[in-house]
Amino acid sequence: MNIVIINGSPRKNGNTYQAVKIVKSNLLQLDPNTTFTEYFLPQDMPEFCRGCFNCFAHGEENCPHAKFVQPILNNMLAADGIIFTTPVYAMSCSGAVKALLDHLAYTFVVHRARPEMVGKNVFILATTAGAGTNSAIKPLKESLSFWGTAKPLVCGIAVRAKELDEMPKKRRDSVYRILKKKSNLFYNRMNKKRKPSLLFRTFFYTICRQRIQLFTPLEKDLSYWKAQGWTADKRPW
Repeated sequence: MNIVIINGSPRKNGNTYQAVKIVKSNLLQLDPNTTFTEYFLPQDMPEFCRGCFNCFAHGEENCPHAKFVQPILNNMLAADGIIFTTPVYAMSCSGAVKALLDHLAYTFVVHRARPEMVGKNVFILATTAGAGTNSAIKPLKESLSFWGTAKPLVCGIAVRAKELDEMPKKRRDSVYRILKKKSNLFYNRMNKKRKPSLLFRTFFYTICRQRIQLFTPLEKDLSYWKAQGWTADKRPW
């Protein structure tokens, strides 16, 4: 089993990565052959989207940051599952995570959704010393809905301490149990074929197919949809 982990912080001694290590350890117990491909943001994708529109109009290979973005996307497409992690920064996800999401907006269903991403299992893990995990998880869930992944498994951990090990034992044991339960669910989900979210399926039929066929879309989008057979009766799931 191959899992891609997008770490929304470069810190390996922070709460978020400590939680990830627990998840990884449990997944390896469930399947010792599990492999992990990890990216650490912003090192592995250090650029902000320029809003140049090249990915939409001329193709993603023309993005000025394609050398960073495309290897990450290609590995996510090939993976059995994806884990996104983020600390809570200012009641939202980290800026590095948002920068990656911005670069991948061309893979929304209204443009050029990737069939390999449709129905893929994703685990979103957010940690905070105080509050805000739901707010941090929200932008990831929204992008994933339009990528066509299965409904993501989410886990928000309020550590209420600088580090996991500084938590009271009762609270720490509870967090470990939650992470083990979530990683077990993620593992079980990867062994099942799943459909994309209802939002994706509804959006695909009621809005996107009409837009592509009745209005004047970007040429890249139109040719992509025709090549996929989506302007006819073929579905991406």
